[in-house]
Amino acid sequence: MKVVYPRDSKLQLRESQSFGEVVPFKKIVNRPNKCVNDMLNGMAKTFPGLYVDIKSKVVILPKDNVPDTVAIVTGCGSGHEPFPTGFIGKGMLTAAACGNIFSCPSVNNCLTAIYNASLVKNKGVLVLVLNHGGDTLNFALAVESAREMGIKVDSVIVGDDCAFYKPGVKDTPSRRGLVGILFVIKIASALSLQGMDMDNLKKICMEVVDNMATMGFSTTSCTVPGQQHALVNIAPDEINLGVGIHGDCGIKSIKMTQIPELVKILLDQIIKSLKIQNGDNVCAIVNALGSTIHLEFYAAVADLESQLRARRIHLKRIYAGTMMPSLDTGGMQICLLKVTESNKFWLECLDAKTEAPFWPGCTYSCGTANGGFREIVEVTDEATGPEYKAREEKIFRTCLEVAANKILENELKLNELDSVGDGDTGTTMRRFAEGILNDLDTLPFNSPQACLVKVARLASECMGGTSGGLYSIMLRGAAREAPDWPKALQVAIDSLMQYSPARRGDRTYLDVLLPVSEELNLHKSGEKWNSTLEQALKRAFHGCEETQFMKALVGRACYTRDVDMIDIDSGAFAALTWIEAIFHELMKYDL
Repeated sequence: MKVVYPRDSKLQLRESQSFGEVVPFKKIVNRPNKCVNDMLNGMAKTFPGLYVDIKSKVVILPKDNVPDTVAIVTGCGSGHEPFPTGFIGKGMLTAAACGNIFSCPSVNNCLTAIYNASLVKNKGVLVLVLNHGGDTLNFALAVESAREMGIKVDSVIVGDDCAFYKPGVKDTPSRRGLVGILFVIKIASALSLQGMDMDNLKKICMEVVDNMATMGFSTTSCTVPGQQHALVNIAPDEINLGVGIHGDCGIKSIKMTQIPELVKILLDQIIKSLKIQNGDNVCAIVNALGSTIHLEFYAAVADLESQLRARRIHLKRIYAGTMMPSLDTGGMQICLLKVTESNKFWLECLDAKTEAPFWPGCTYSCGTANGGFREIVEVTDEATGPEYKAREEKIFRTCLEVAANKILENELKLNELDSVGDGDTGTTMRRFAEGILNDLDTLPFNSPQACLVKVARLASECMGGTSGGLYSIMLRGAAREAPDWPKALQVAIDSLMQYSPARRGDRTYLDVLLPVSEELNLHKSGEKWNSTLEQALKRAFHGCEETQFMKALVGRACYTRDVDMIDIDSGAFAALTWIEAIFHELMKYDL
């Protein structure tokens, strides 16, 4: 397919706006003044089924098997990807025009999108325009030019921002166009495929606009490619409320707070502006603004659902993702669409299939999951093997307790030592230690084997990850030989080495455990244990110190430059920590 430039247009193509040849700030773009072209070029390679014209910055849906419908067109400045181009596809947009970063498309680019859309669909072109000054002006001029060329075209201004809404106050800024336009696009496109004419489509789109509202916040502003500083300086302990999609500062700043409070603030304003009442139905979009991660915006989704339910507002559909970001802004927007009895067919439109690659709705966006979730039936930890008497049971409990407390004392040190990894050894070990201390009164200390099996489960559940798995393997191995502790430690190490490639000298806790195990196995029957424990502890310290000079061959540390590893291994120090606590406790009893 080929983009056709309207011959009757007297408008001239504009040159790309240049940001100057400035070295980008933390942006891996080739050329700041050509980054939009490079992006479109990449999109053309990623979606060869769409036609991408880099010259006009227009992306078009090729002709399909439903030409007797109304084309849906929009556009905006770049920096909001995947919007608008990622929403081109059957069931959504027919074409979209892009501008430079945060700059509206030129009139000629808007006209090019409209003209080519009219060649794909023959029932007219409906242009959905984000309510921003440049966009409304340039698309209005393009629509007028298209009419002069004989194209049946109309437009709807889409504004959903409610940040400035005040009950009873009329002199407030007009509503900016934000992520709510996706509701309009999806509903309009579905109705177009059903054969609705343009006049009725426009009427429905205006109703959708009147029934939706959006508000957002930002934790950090964005940096335009080629610029050296963020557009807005947001203090580390502040959040900006009521932000748009161009890195702006919003309506006010508040002190840093948590997701539930932020969701409440946004909901209060949205609900007030839409006059939503108990029992009403709504659909929602949670839009990440750029650098917001899934851990954050899905947590916001959960809070949004919970708070709406508490207000007895029924959430019928929710869509979450990065749909209309503002470059690398940190933050998100929430949009609510009020669904009434008279417009409940909108839900069918939202559920309708689309081929647009970035629409987040899918089969699982509606309905309720059938079937049930079943917990694994736990095997009871029966008291097997030798049992301890009261004195031994008390010593065993105390040893586990002091080891856990020693880990808690060294959390920060362990995290610091793990700076060459992911910096969480102390945090991970703390969760294990807290799990032990929380269950201290329920652990079966009278049965060492059953107790270690339960502690192994705590390691897996509390620590998680690789560390939880390896500690669980060791503890289950040790459980088979307890209370023969020298043999139990040896079996624990053997079990670990069966599942891990780690060996002595690889800069791990094996460099502590192996010499300790060797020393304990040298103990002669009938002798007191204190001298053996002292010697084993010396070797544990030496093994830990030696890791400072070792090259890591396993774990995340092995992917770190040697120059960064200037201290002892965090895992080795963790092992030394609990070994030292246990041995010092045992020495008190002169066993």
